[in-house]
Amino acid sequence: MARWLGDRAEWIDQEAADAILALARGGETASEIYVRVRAALDAFEQAGVATNVRAVDRIFEHSYGETRPCELNAAVAHAAALADQTPDPQLAALIATAALTRCPYYLRHANLRGLASDGAVLVGPYGGVLAIPPELRRFLATWQHERARQAAGRDIPLFTGNSHGRISQPAIRRRLARLDAPTTLWEDLPDTTIGEGPSADGRSMLLHLCAWHLWHEREDAAHA
Repeated sequence: MARWLGDRAEWIDQEAADAILALARGGETASEIYVRVRAALDAFEQAGVATNVRAVDRIFEHSYGETRPCELNAAVAHAAALADQTPDPQLAALIATAALTRCPYYLRHANLRGLASDGAVLVGPYGGVLAIPPELRRFLATWQHERARQAAGRDIPLFTGNSHGRISQPAIRRRLARLDAPTTLWEDLPDTTIGEGPSADGRSMLLHLCAWHLWHEREDAAHA
């Protein structure tokens, strides 16, 4: 990461966040991911770039499964392959987002205004900002552009599905169930113990690595 910074006299926040994400995704467990992220953020601090290290620390403090192999890379690859197979841009975007959020409630309540035009980040219904891995951004960017034309400036749901304009959770589950993928790609099974499901493998830290959490959140707090 120090070399990355040294090779770039100027860098944009998203490019820097992507570099950290790429480095961190090489970790096999939550603990390894955390070590990689902290090393990268320390490099930014040493280069004089004020970075919100606490944004990552607080996620790690509430993480489970430190010894569980991280499955995010495999999940992203599977989701990208499935999204590539469908001509429906909404389904492709739904697949990409579902593999990351693993929560039908999140998908139902996501709004178009929360999705960046390039598909790089998504502000969720809880207010948090989700970093979208590069392999999945094209599906979200395509849907964002199409949905933005439909919105005509209005605040509308990200995913549509019924007469009220917002897709239901049962409809989300039905659409995903038709795909060639295990249910656990989209959400934990009902009897899963907290800290033992596929989502408890360090991916929460990876999906937290966006420019907002690392730099802008700190700037906003300083100006508050």
